[in-house]
Amino acid sequence: RYFGEVRGAAPLNLLPPISDRDGNVYVLYGSPNLNQAAAYIGHARGGWTTECEIHQSDSRGAHGWVGRGDDRAWYWSGDALVGVSGTTGGCSQILKTDPRTGANVLFRAVIPLVVESPSRRTVPAMVQTASDRAPFHVLVDLDLGRYSNSRPFEPAAATDVAIVGVGADRDSGTGFAVVRYQLDEQTVVEGLFFDEIGTSIARVPITGASAVGDDALLGYLQSIDGKFVIGLLETGELIKFDREGGTTVAPGPMTRVGVHKWDDKLYVVGTDSNGQPQIAAISATGELGAAQAWTSSLAAMSSMNKTLAVLDERSEPRQTVGWSTPKSAIGVAPFLSAHRLDAYADGTTGWLLAGPSFQNETNPQTSVAFAPIGVSYP
Repeated sequence: RYFGEVRGAAPLNLLPPISDRDGNVYVLYGSPNLNQAAAYIGHARGGWTTECEIHQSDSRGAHGWVGRGDDRAWYWSGDALVGVSGTTGGCSQILKTDPRTGANVLFRAVIPLVVESPSRRTVPAMVQTASDRAPFHVLVDLDLGRYSNSRPFEPAAATDVAIVGVGADRDSGTGFAVVRYQLDEQTVVEGLFFDEIGTSIARVPITGASAVGDDALLGYLQSIDGKFVIGLLETGELIKFDREGGTTVAPGPMTRVGVHKWDDKLYVVGTDSNGQPQIAAISATGELGAAQAWTSSLAAMSSMNKTLAVLDERSEPRQTVGWSTPKSAIGVAPFLSAHRLDAYADGTTGWLLAGPSFQNETNPQTSVAFAPIGVSYP
């Protein structure tokens, strides 16, 4: 499904697509180092909407999708939380200002743990205004654009609070964050655990991470049980913790790209010295297995070495065009991303393909399409 052109040449500043329960597809253009974002919505009955470009911050980029519902999804970019409708293609910034004070609200962290109930949809977050010394923990009502369960960051004397990264395990209803702050002239790094409404469950010290800063995590923290948590830092180190404490793991021979969760198992994905896709399993206790060739990624890459039929449905009349040997639009090979893959169907994920490119006055533009592709993990 051909949905538009994206600035740059493959691999592009795109995140793996997700889908909602109604079958709508969502693609996010952005990266941690790009102070802009754009959402593309592929409607279940055909056609695309490309009018959502909400982003807030000159110093932070797109963090990723934080959840989806029956017919919508939410993303976090810079300091903004944005809701996107799969039905209308419209989008809106959630809680842009504090309803009580009128101050601009900065989403320092959004835990990717959207919870739906018959009466509301909520997500835990950490917010701050210009007058706040440190962020507050809140529960955001995504429909009303309000927050509740507000409590200040602890310890109360903490200064220079940095959000290293966040994550969640939806099965156990547990959210996570790694934070760094100053306390009594000492640098403290901690792993935080939350429940579905943002209440603190535990906080543990993490050693070997005193140099990490804001948004140093690539993708999100991952977990299979809500107790052991692991993620990848921009330095190539892994950061891992449980309810007792945590530490970092030095880079290895594989160039690490991200930590993925698939079928209740955890993996590190990356490339070898020749740029070929590799994968290593992570045990339940956090031990990293030997890296091996990721055959599923290699097979997907091989399947692109031909002319593919692509449905151009950007406008009527829809037509099928041929793309000769398209490339992976994300990463150097299929499935290599800092973010985990979406389970589009059994044994299938959605991926993005880069097709023909052309040069405009200032930058190359690359055609991009969405496609369901079979995937497997060892």
